[in-house]
Amino acid sequence: MSKKRQVIPKRPLTSKLGRQQVNLIQELLVKGFSLHQQGDLIAAGEIYAEILKIQPLHFDALHLSGLIAAQSDQLNVATQLITKAILVNSSNSAAYCNLGNVFLNLGRYEQAIENYTKALTLKSNYEEALYSRGLAYQRLSQLYQAEADYKSALSVNPKHIGILTNLGNVFQLQKRYDEAIFIYGKAIDLNLPFAEPFNNRGNLYHEQRRFEEALADFDKALAINPNYPEALSNRANSFFYLKQYDKALEGYAKAIALKPNYAEALHNRGNLYRELKLYELAMADYDLALTIKPDYDYLKGVHFATKMNICDWSNLEDEWRTVCEDIERSKKTIAPFMVIPISNSADLQRRVAELWVKDKHPTQPIPMFKSKYQEDQKICVGYFSADFHEHATMYLMAQLFELHDRSKFEIIGFSFGPDKQDGMRQRVVAAFDQFYDVRSKTEKEIAEFSRDLGVDIAIDLKGFTLDARTGIFAYRAAPIQINYLGYPGTMGAEFMDYIIADRIIIPEHLRGKYSEKVLYLPDCYQVNDQTRQIAKTAYSRQSLGLPENVFIYCSFNANYKITPNVFDSWMKILHHVDGSVLWLIKDNAKAASNLKNEAQKRGIDPRRIVFAQQAPLSEHLARQQVADLFLDAWPCNAHTTTSDALWAGLPVLTFPGESFASRVAASLITAIGLPEMIMSSAEEYENTAIYYGQNSKELLDLKERLKASRLSSSLFDSKRFTTNIESLYLELMRQ
Repeated sequence: MSKKRQVIPKRPLTSKLGRQQVNLIQELLVKGFSLHQQGDLIAAGEIYAEILKIQPLHFDALHLSGLIAAQSDQLNVATQLITKAILVNSSNSAAYCNLGNVFLNLGRYEQAIENYTKALTLKSNYEEALYSRGLAYQRLSQLYQAEADYKSALSVNPKHIGILTNLGNVFQLQKRYDEAIFIYGKAIDLNLPFAEPFNNRGNLYHEQRRFEEALADFDKALAINPNYPEALSNRANSFFYLKQYDKALEGYAKAIALKPNYAEALHNRGNLYRELKLYELAMADYDLALTIKPDYDYLKGVHFATKMNICDWSNLEDEWRTVCEDIERSKKTIAPFMVIPISNSADLQRRVAELWVKDKHPTQPIPMFKSKYQEDQKICVGYFSADFHEHATMYLMAQLFELHDRSKFEIIGFSFGPDKQDGMRQRVVAAFDQFYDVRSKTEKEIAEFSRDLGVDIAIDLKGFTLDARTGIFAYRAAPIQINYLGYPGTMGAEFMDYIIADRIIIPEHLRGKYSEKVLYLPDCYQVNDQTRQIAKTAYSRQSLGLPENVFIYCSFNANYKITPNVFDSWMKILHHVDGSVLWLIKDNAKAASNLKNEAQKRGIDPRRIVFAQQAPLSEHLARQQVADLFLDAWPCNAHTTTSDALWAGLPVLTFPGESFASRVAASLITAIGLPEMIMSSAEEYENTAIYYGQNSKELLDLKERLKASRLSSSLFDSKRFTTNIESLYLELMRQ
């Protein structure tokens, strides 16, 4: 509400009131207005009420009573009173503006805009109405209309710090960073004790990965207002990104102490706990944030995904139903990667990806540019990732970088992840012709840098996975942009031109469920590294905590991929195969505890669920050789984990669905020559697993075939794969 009030006009005498009543009303009005200005709302309200007893349709008393109701958070009462005042006098611009303010605070933005527009019809240069209508447009994400109103308001008052700050916010939301920095600078140059421009510019610097400048601005905001919860939380976000977790937690705690109902800070602290795998603490913050603000963007999704991390299946179906309903309504409810472990629907996954891209990574305007490629030149291929270190993606890809034909290709690596300087990092850096650490650059700067280097084909190895920088491709890093390997699904983005697959991953009848054009490799879509070492450690079952002389099923999928349906099947299998055990990877203690409890609920002794600790890859490959059969999960299969099992000589049983992620294991198993391990239903999957568990000798033939085909199959023929993918690149450039 504006604190500026017009001088109270004297009302003309009416035939219904005598001179004495008119004078009394005027005296009461002056007294009430004075008390109102002094902040004594109760006393002022009582005086206005006295006026309305004398003259029930007194415009000023109705209007000012409405303002008091609004200032007392009685917004519905305020709406009724100010509307009634307007019926008495429909030519007062301030009344329309104040009614608009009430609707703005109620979140009824269209009605707010309608009333601001009426105020502006009566008074075209009405600064407050222009500013407030801009706010309403901004909250509706109608940013160009908001921008126009803020600029009009600034033409009336060029030094209004609130208007300058909100115009900067609009530019920031549109990723017009230079304009936003300029406008925030103008607000800061006013030298007013106003912390918000520093806080908002700090957010902009944070978004641009300019963390030192961001932290400096947050510190300046807090110097002006040490109890500014938003600045404390935003500074904590920068510390979080810099992995200064103690400082981040301290900042979130201070922000929440100052503002206990601060849903954003609770959400962000939950994300930090989730990063640290402190899932129970994360859930506590998410639960509280949901209580405060149930529709907070993407909160339901991360709450659901965290439950999957710890295998907490309580009310899971109801929560998922709510998430799906929100997706149908185009709400910002869940990130694309979080849908993959629970949904087999390629249509649903595409819908979520499209909503995410529209919100987070809209296609950006870029200058016209042409490919620098000439037919007699090498094709320049850029690989973009945050995972150029010991990581599942590099375990698959490292040899491809080494094998690329340098007579036809120039290979450039763009790293926006940590520089861990481990053995894998050193290996892949050496494999590239050029390798650039671009962590500190903005997404726009990385795209421009890529274009300046003449990259012809940009390969995004991250998609929507952890530490992705999808915005690089929204700014167009190369004439051809390809989604490959890291993200098992469509990105739903018009700026991503192609996705690499094979005929099993994306059969012909499913092509239409992908926004990208499909590039088919002749064998398996997944690259593999033939040089992966299996440790020579001779593991015994006893050394791994496994029983002797029983059938060992294993599934080294991440725990979040284990759904109740999958676990039901696994428990049925254990029930029918006496003494058998299920060997899983231990992501976190809470998931292990919950899975043991779920086994007991299904009548299986929890001791038959054995957990393996994380181990270096070579040791992990070696220890798998003591297991009998790998049980895949669905709808999100084991991906690199399937390759690991097959490379170690362990047969994998899978059940493919419709989505990309649910068909990966089938593709790998086909490529290595064991198609009989691909099931057509959950029931067939269970029966086959039980059969092998009761007839373990028949697995020996499978293992022998697997051993014989390991190096001869297309799956682990790295040179053949390199030739195939290079043929795709060459064909794209010819086109």
